[in-house]
Amino acid sequence: MKNVLILVAMLFLGTSAMAQNAAEQLSHKIADKMRDTLDLRTEQRNMIYGLNMQLYHQKAQARSESKSPDSVRVKIQRIENGRDSLYKAVLTDAQYRLYLSRKRSLINNN
Repeated sequence: MKNVLILVAMLFLGTSAMAQNAAEQLSHKIADKMRDTLDLRTEQRNMIYGLNMQLYHQKAQARSESKSPDSVRVKIQRIENGRDSLYKAVLTDAQYRLYLSRKRSLINNN
């Protein structure tokens, strides 16, 4: 029984580490794409990466705190709805307008 518990703990920690690594890779990819598209300075790119990781942790916490899929969905949507305002604090006005324009294009599949 002790070995089973150890195995379960190792699987959980391994899964958590893989999810964290995937989140870091995605955060880097988003920050790099925004750097290239919006001509971000290195400091801005690093701040965008940090914001993406912050959002990842908030969403992970929302998933762990709630058992109801509907509740998780609402919490995650609330977190995502704050993304633009976080980005706005980092980007210049011109960069933010371009970001919103590109975002709308992606959403509308243009």
